[in-house]
Amino acid sequence: MDMKKEDWKLINSAMKLSNAVSGFADNQLSEKLAGIVKLHSALAVASGFIPITGADIAAAATNIWTMYIRINNEVGIPFKENIIKSIGSAVATNLGAAVAAL
Repeated sequence: MDMKKEDWKLINSAMKLSNAVSGFADNQLSEKLAGIVKLHSALAVASGFIPITGADIAAAATNIWTMYIRINNEVGIPFKENIIKSIGSAVATNLGAAVAAL
Protein backbone atom coordinates (compact mmCIF):
# COMPACT_ATOMS: atom_id res chain seq x y z
CA MET A 1 0.00 0.00 0.00
CA ASP A 2 1.47 3.30 -1.10
CA MET A 3 0.85 6.12 1.37
CA LYS A 4 0.32 9.63 0.08
CA LYS A 5 2.14 12.69 1.38
CA GLU A 6 -1.10 13.87 3.02
CA ASP A 7 -1.40 10.57 4.90
CA TRP A 8 2.08 10.98 6.35
CA LYS A 9 1.25 14.56 7.37
CA LEU A 10 -1.87 13.32 9.16
CA ILE A 11 0.06 10.59 10.97
CA ASN A 12 2.78 13.06 11.94
CA SER A 13 0.19 15.51 13.29
CA ALA A 14 -1.54 12.75 15.25
CA MET A 15 1.76 11.74 16.83
CA LYS A 16 2.53 15.36 17.77
CA LEU A 17 -0.91 15.71 19.37
CA SER A 18 -0.48 12.49 21.31
CA ASN A 19 2.95 13.60 22.55
CA ALA A 20 1.60 17.01 23.60
CA VAL A 21 -1.19 15.42 25.63
CA SER A 22 1.30 13.01 27.16
CA GLY A 23 3.59 15.87 28.23
CA PHE A 24 0.68 17.82 29.71
CA ALA A 25 -0.51 14.75 31.61
CA ASP A 26 2.96 14.15 33.06
CA ASN A 27 3.22 17.73 34.31
CA GLN A 28 -0.31 18.28 35.60
CA LEU A 29 -1.74 14.97 36.81
CA SER A 30 -0.91 12.23 39.27
CA GLU A 31 0.88 9.22 37.80
CA LYS A 32 -2.27 7.06 37.77
CA LEU A 33 -4.46 9.78 36.21
CA ALA A 34 -1.73 10.62 33.72
CA GLY A 35 -1.67 6.97 32.65
CA ILE A 36 -5.43 6.99 32.11
CA VAL A 37 -5.31 10.20 30.06
CA LYS A 38 -2.34 8.99 27.99
CA LEU A 39 -3.98 5.68 27.18
CA HIS A 40 -7.26 7.26 26.15
CA SER A 41 -5.62 10.04 24.14
CA ALA A 42 -3.70 7.41 22.17
CA LEU A 43 -6.93 5.46 21.65
CA ALA A 44 -8.66 8.65 20.48
CA VAL A 45 -5.97 9.23 17.88
CA ALA A 46 -6.22 5.59 16.77
CA SER A 47 -10.01 5.76 16.50
CA GLY A 48 -9.61 8.52 13.90
CA PHE A 49 -7.95 6.01 11.61
CA ILE A 50 -10.86 3.54 11.57
CA PRO A 51 -11.87 3.48 7.89
CA ILE A 52 -15.55 2.68 8.50
CA THR A 53 -17.87 5.67 8.53
CA GLY A 54 -19.61 5.93 11.88
CA ALA A 55 -17.44 3.28 13.54
CA ASP A 56 -14.74 5.88 14.15
CA ILE A 57 -17.25 8.17 15.87
CA ALA A 58 -18.67 5.32 17.95
CA ALA A 59 -15.16 4.27 18.99
CA ALA A 60 -14.21 7.84 19.92
CA ALA A 61 -17.39 8.36 21.97
CA THR A 62 -16.94 5.05 23.78
CA ASN A 63 -13.33 5.91 24.49
CA ILE A 64 -14.20 9.34 25.91
CA TRP A 65 -16.91 8.03 28.23
CA THR A 66 -14.72 5.15 29.37
CA MET A 67 -12.02 7.67 30.24
CA TYR A 68 -14.48 9.78 32.26
CA ILE A 69 -15.67 6.73 34.17
CA ARG A 70 -12.10 5.61 34.92
CA ILE A 71 -11.09 9.10 36.10
CA ASN A 72 -14.19 9.36 38.30
CA ASN A 73 -13.43 6.00 39.87
CA GLU A 74 -9.80 6.98 40.45
CA VAL A 75 -10.69 10.19 42.28
CA GLY A 76 -13.40 8.46 44.31
CA ILE A 77 -16.51 9.77 42.57
CA PRO A 78 -18.51 6.72 41.46
CA PHE A 79 -20.04 7.47 38.07
CA LYS A 80 -23.33 5.68 38.77
CA GLU A 81 -23.95 7.55 42.03
CA ASN A 82 -23.18 10.96 40.52
CA ILE A 83 -24.35 10.49 36.96
CA ILE A 84 -25.86 13.98 36.54
CA LYS A 85 -22.72 15.67 37.88
CA SER A 86 -20.53 13.38 35.79
CA ILE A 87 -22.44 14.10 32.59
CA GLY A 88 -22.52 17.82 33.36
CA SER A 89 -18.80 18.01 34.00
CA ALA A 90 -18.09 15.90 30.89
CA VAL A 91 -20.19 18.20 28.70
CA ALA A 92 -18.56 21.28 30.23
CA THR A 93 -15.10 19.80 29.65
CA ASN A 94 -15.90 18.99 26.03
CA LEU A 95 -17.33 22.46 25.41
CA GLY A 96 -14.32 24.07 27.09
CA ALA A 97 -11.95 22.07 24.91
CA ALA A 98 -13.90 23.05 21.79
CA VAL A 99 -13.78 26.75 22.72
CA ALA A 100 -10.07 26.53 23.51
CA ALA A 101 -9.44 24.97 20.11
CA LEU A 102 -11.00 27.94 18.34
